[in-house]
Amino acid sequence: MAKKTTTKQTDTQKASRIGEYEVMIVLKPLLPDDIRSAINKSIVDTVEQLGGKVVETDVWGKRYLAYPIMSHKEGYYILYNVDMPTSNVAELERQLRLKQEILRFLVVKRDKYSKVSNNWDSQQSEQEEDDAKAKTRE
Repeated sequence: MAKKTTTKQTDTQKASRIGEYEVMIVLKPLLPDDIRSAINKSIVDTVEQLGGKVVETDVWGKRYLAYPIMSHKEGYYILYNVDMPTSNVAELERQLRLKQEILRFLVVKRDKYSKVSNNWDSQQSEQEEDDAKAKTRE
């Protein structure tokens, strides 16, 4: 009789799993450009220290907030696409929480269809191609 092998993962295998994440930060709106760039560099450095890499950065700029946050009605938005080990996401959130210049942040796991850059046209054309193939099969 053959032995049944289990697929139990070790701690090192779990730690080495790389996940794709979106990190959105909202900075205080009146920060000078040099401080904004220093914060950007520190976030990229933090991700790299945690074993990840920043794939893309999209600066949305200054936008109105839906509601005041710490008496600010505007915020400076930056969106990052990050590939990093899933075990280090909590540490990244802790590091972001410590920065006083950040009003809010959000880290979410990215699905296969979301991208930082605006690929709406290419996604829409892929959807149209899929629809056309489905119609020809019918």
